[in-house]
Amino acid sequence: MVDLAGFCASGILLALAFPRPGWWPLAHVALVPAILLALTTRRPGRLLWVSWLTSFLWWLWTLRWLVPVTSGGYAVLAAFLAFYSSGFLLLLRGLRQRYPILLTLLVPAVWVPLEMVRGAFPAGGFGWYALAHSQAPWRAGQWPGPLIQVADLFAEHGVSFLVAMSNGLVADIGLNRWSAIRTTRGKARQRAAMASLSNQTPLPQPVGLRRLVGAAGLWLLAYLGASLYGLARLGQLPADPRVRVAVIQTNIPQDNKERPTLETDRQIWQQLDELTRLAGEDPDVDLIVWPESTTPAPLNEEAVAFFDQQATFWRRCTVQQLVESKEAEAFAAMARSLSIELVQLPRYQADRYGQWALGAVKVAALVRQVDRPLLAGSLTGFQGLNQRQHNSVYLFDAGGVASASRYDKCHLVPFGEFIPWVPDQGPLKRWIIQYLTPYDHDYTLVPGTDVVVFQIERRSARGQSLPVRLVTPICFEDTVPRLMRRMIYAGSGKRVDLVVSVSNDGWFAGSMEGSHHLQAAALRCVENRVPMARSVNTGPSGFIDAVGRIGPVVTSNGRTQQVQGIA
Repeated sequence: MVDLAGFCASGILLALAFPRPGWWPLAHVALVPAILLALTTRRPGRLLWVSWLTSFLWWLWTLRWLVPVTSGGYAVLAAFLAFYSSGFLLLLRGLRQRYPILLTLLVPAVWVPLEMVRGAFPAGGFGWYALAHSQAPWRAGQWPGPLIQVADLFAEHGVSFLVAMSNGLVADIGLNRWSAIRTTRGKARQRAAMASLSNQTPLPQPVGLRRLVGAAGLWLLAYLGASLYGLARLGQLPADPRVRVAVIQTNIPQDNKERPTLETDRQIWQQLDELTRLAGEDPDVDLIVWPESTTPAPLNEEAVAFFDQQATFWRRCTVQQLVESKEAEAFAAMARSLSIELVQLPRYQADRYGQWALGAVKVAALVRQVDRPLLAGSLTGFQGLNQRQHNSVYLFDAGGVASASRYDKCHLVPFGEFIPWVPDQGPLKRWIIQYLTPYDHDYTLVPGTDVVVFQIERRSARGQSLPVRLVTPICFEDTVPRLMRRMIYAGSGKRVDLVVSVSNDGWFAGSMEGSHHLQAAALRCVENRVPMARSVNTGPSGFIDAVGRIGPVVTSNGRTQQVQGIA
């Protein structure tokens, strides 16, 4: 019970350090109870299963925003991630028993590499809830603080190292204090106790007062250096000229995207039209941004041609042909899913595909009317590829002409956008789709192959046209440090002025996922010293500067999520 209580204490402290409530100082001591228990327990076997169980429960609580998407996948992910915590404690225990290393150095030396591996393995990794994230701001107006500023030197892992270092120092102090308490019980009693346990693993020895003072000195030196560097960075403002971006935040329920109808498509277009026109009323706006996959249907020419073909087919189709078709049962099920009679299906589908075919025309016409460039998140559809698609961003110039290049999402979400390790067809894949993904059909996307750097023009105060270079990470791509680094830098030089992140967080509408997503994005800005505009369906949408300050954000009646608007 003592072990369970100690590990639970670490879990509670760590959970409170993340939003919400986001009490970040707790992260500096949250690991201490678990570390001390791991080092002092005489039952390593129990350490393994108790630490795994409490970590599993921690991940279940922390990732509960995944339940509406995939309850099966949520449980499997939590169970897997729990092994990282157990591995950390067992590895720490083994190294500390063999080598009298200061925990002030040993804890970060063990924690950070495991955190890096977790962010990359398996299937692209899951880097959310790193120790560094707890130190970053997650709401508008929150001070980013000096500590996270070292991320531009050592990435987020350097910040995690500092936080883990604090935990190690407190653990060193706690271990020495525990040893002192044992000594006061009397040498005779201690010898008897040790004799009875002579065949068990020896407990770790404290580092001694002298070395403890050295550990405190190392910690102070590291924190003082990071703080001074961070304060200097916070006092620096970007020298680059400003560009005025209007980010659109739609409030489209995910169900409207997964089970679209003519009416839900109409509602989506209406939201986009109204918000885009409102953004275009500002004469200083240089760019308007829509969220990820926000258009009701793909915009590329091949998809439009396919929609035209389907609209023609359905216009010519009769109910008699549907009834006599080999797919009669499928057509009947399609009508039921749309809550219409079979006799209405041909007209309904003809109208539906006809509207989808006009999507690119609608976007181009709207852009010409507001006379502003537009970044639009949309799928890219194909024929003859098992209906697989890209998740893309298109750039339309002020004349409504789409750029010759589009960006296709490179880093796909496992089990959400692709299914790793299983054959493309077969019962195993069908089982995984049914129980571990948010879909009832195969939604496998095709990953992009390269980063696309878009360029727009902004007007200077003298009326000159100045280029602005930007990249457009999609969805969770702005939580992946290595990918963002590749997007922003070419060789040793920075190739972009601005990051424009588009996402659809309607999957998790109103949950803490949005806050942590924003928190991770703030670290990407600090790591790469580049500002970011974020356009997110259901929010939060807004801006982050190059030192991690958040704001302004879309707000309605004090709410930043599950509302629509412009920032």
